[in-house]
Amino acid sequence: NLRFCSNFDRDKWSSAAHDNSMMVEALEESDGDRLGKILRAHLIQKGDNVIEFVRAAARDTGRRPCA
Repeated sequence: NLRFCSNFDRDKWSSAAHDNSMMVEALEESDGDRLGKILRAHLIQKGDNVIEFVRAAARDTGRRPCA
């Protein structure tokens, strides 16, 4: 399941956790412009992760892409 694959990659997990902290800060400060920038960057990165996951699955080397 793609949703949980990033949990096994320390760098991806740390990046997502940082993004989420920054989103909360922007919400607390009612800074919609900042929140929008953070969300856009986060979703672009997530899209890149999806592409990486799909490519790994297409190569299917006999192991699951998340393994």
